[in-house]
Amino acid sequence: MTPEITAPEFRDATAPSGPRAPQPVTFDGLFGWLHPAAGRRGVVLCGAYGFEQMAAHRPWRVLADSLASAGCPTLRFDYPGEGNSADQDEARVASCVAAIRQAIRFLRRTTGVTEVALVGLRFGATLAALAAETESVERLVLLAPVTTGRSYLREMRLRAQTIGRLPDGSNPPLEADTLTIGGFRMEAAFLADLADLNLARIDHPPAPRVLLLASETKALATRLGALGCDVVTGPFPGLAHLVGDPIFAAVPAADFARVTGFATDGMAMAAGAAPPPPPRASRAPPGTRSRSGSDRACSASGAGRACARRVRRRSCSSRPA
Repeated sequence: MTPEITAPEFRDATAPSGPRAPQPVTFDGLFGWLHPAAGRRGVVLCGAYGFEQMAAHRPWRVLADSLASAGCPTLRFDYPGEGNSADQDEARVASCVAAIRQAIRFLRRTTGVTEVALVGLRFGATLAALAAETESVERLVLLAPVTTGRSYLREMRLRAQTIGRLPDGSNPPLEADTLTIGGFRMEAAFLADLADLNLARIDHPPAPRVLLLASETKALATRLGALGCDVVTGPFPGLAHLVGDPIFAAVPAADFARVTGFATDGMAMAAGAAPPPPPRASRAPPGTRSRSGSDRACSASGAGRACARRVRRRSCSSRPA
């Protein structure tokens, strides 16, 4: 397993010379990538779940690069049982929420940031809001959050009928008490957790300032406002191309630019650090399309094993590590 990067080594990487390449890190059984920067406000990216995050993987990395270039040390990571993080005996929503809290603490102690912003996508936005109820953060970005687990399950069941068809065009056999979307499997306990999830029941303000981008924002914005949050809302037109298909996923440049601006607004820099350049819209490299997969590219040494693990599932079903 990749050794954990210690605080002194990471602080060296955030020297005034400018942003450095992302560094692989491990903490509490989780795998992630740290994007060094010299700002005093760090960002934890809470990705979508399962198939949707596989589609959004490379645009998500573009967002992390954009945030780091704007001065925010940024951490993106895999939830328990996904990507390169360790498996668990049983996947539960609570373990994903706990993983976000662990990521916040890791970012604080490793980089020395004094403020943290959470940026969550889809179900990851829901998890971020739940994590922030008890783990102090200064800013929260919710990108098309899942407001109720039941509606999310209905949507995922519909997607499961169109994703991962067999060569003859038929759907794979259904397994009782499970849901599989594009090879990512949710077990009975996880489904039960989802069915009971409702952001309207959130009891504590997750952050003083919240950016909510979604097609429907009124109900959740009203609830967050009633809890004392300063909420800014807007549409999220790039969502469909971000999470719809791993092959054709596209970077929503305008949406990510708004996220970067919100996350960096009023941010202090570390002593002696040069100010970052003005944030630019996130862009994928010219002539390329976003593809799914880990930053351990399949052409790298040992990639066959990493890719095989991902094809087998690396999602939410339980199996030995």
